[in-house]
Amino acid sequence: MAATQQDQPVDSPHVGLQRRFGRVRFFAIAAAVLLILVAADDLLSNREMDHLLDAVQASEAPMRSANTDIDVAAGRLTPTADAQTRNEALNVVSARCGTAATDVQAAGALVESVGVLPWHRKIRTAKAAYLAHNRVWRDAFAACADDAPQLAKPSRTAQIAATWRVAQRSFRAALPAVALGQSDRRVQEIFGE
Repeated sequence: MAATQQDQPVDSPHVGLQRRFGRVRFFAIAAAVLLILVAADDLLSNREMDHLLDAVQASEAPMRSANTDIDVAAGRLTPTADAQTRNEALNVVSARCGTAATDVQAAGALVESVGVLPWHRKIRTAKAAYLAHNRVWRDAFAACADDAPQLAKPSRTAQIAATWRVAQRSFRAALPAVALGQSDRRVQEIFGE
C-alpha cells in the first residue's frame, strides 16, 4: 500500500520544504504588493502636486494683472497731479481692487478644490500655506476697494511678503522624492529664488 500524505509524518522533509517555499512566496508577494503601493502613492503625489501647481498658477494670474493695472493708475498719483486727476486715479485703483478681491477669492477656491490625500502632509502644508497667501491678497484688495491707500500700508505688504516666503518654502519641501513631471521647474517658475 502506498503511503498517502496523511500517512507521512508531520516533520517530514517534504512538508518542511513546502512550508519554507510557502513563506518565501508569501514574503515575495507581500514585497511586490508593497512596492506597487509605494509606486502608486508616488504617482498620486506627483499628480496632486501637478494639479496644485496648475491651480496656483491660475491663482497668481489675477494678482499680477491687478497689480499691473493698479501700478498704472497709481502712476498718475504724482505730487504735481491736480485734485481731479488724483481722485480719478484713486477711484480707478479702488474699483480695480474690488474686482481683484473677487477674482483672487475665486482663484483661492480653485486652489482649495485640489484634492490631496491625508498622508501627503507636505503637499497639504504647501496648499495651506498658499491659501494663507491668497487670503492675505484677497483681504488687501478688499481693504483697498474701500480705501485705495490701504494696499500700500507697510504692515500689509510685509504680511504679503511673509506669506509668500512661507508658501515658497512649503512648496519646495513638498516636491515629491521622485518628481515625474516638471514640478521642480514649475515651483521655480512660480516662486523664483
